This record gives sequence, C-alpha cells and structure tokens, in this order.
Amino acid sequence: DGPEDGGSAREGPREPHWGTAADLVRTVLPWLVAAPQRTILNLNVPDAPLSDVRGLRGAGLAPVGGVRTVITGIDDHGLDLDLIANDRPVPEGTDSALLVAGWATITPLLPTSAVDVELPLAEWSASLPGGGA
Repeated sequence: DGPEDGGSAREGPREPHWGTAADLVRTVLPWLVAAPQRTILNLNVPDAPLSDVRGLRGAGLAPVGGVRTVITGIDDHGLDLDLIANDRPVPEGTDSALLVAGWATITPLLPTSAVDVELPLAEWSASLPGGGA
C-alpha cells in the first residue's frame, strides 16, 4: 500500500531470495556428494528470483567481492557489522563481476588444512571474561 492508499511510503527491507540459492544448491549438491572426498565448491547466487538468473558459470575468484563488512558498533555483547557495497572494480570474468551481471557462479576450491603450531591458549583464555573457565 502506498501513501495514496493510506499505507506507508517507505517499505521495510526486502527479504532476500533464499529460494533461488536453495534451488541452485539442490542442482549442484548431487554432483558434490558424488565428488571426491574434500571437494569444496564456492557457489555465488544473485539475490534475485530464479527466473532472473542468467545461468550458472564457472569463474575464478575476484580479489574483492561485491560487498565488504564494516564494523558499525562495539559493545559488551560484541560487534555490530554491516555490509556495504564495494566501490573497488572487479576484474571482468571473475565470480564477483559475473554475479553483478546476473549469473550464478561456481568455483572449485582447494581444501584447507590445519597447521601444527603452538598457540598461547592459556594466555588467550585468561583474557576472556571469567578467565575462560
């Protein structure tokens, strides 16, 4: 309803199109389940209805994404974060560029592994409220 109908001129935040992402996950998941162990896929999906997605393309990762995280506040409960549009250019043909152009993108990634290093866990734990108990 608009102001002429007695409604608000300002609509609330639009709900993300989670169904679009879910549909694409259902498309690639059977392949991933059958893929070699430790296979990792990075799937990016436009926030749009599935009918507006141009298709699925393989793409390399851009050095920057379409949004970046900024800290908007800090209190006793933690950090307040927000996502803002990234104004840095992204290379053509990368996942971020294709995503902006309406394509879903998929990139196979190498698995990560833990590194065996000595961590100062006792020191870090002592700095937590309650001493990490």
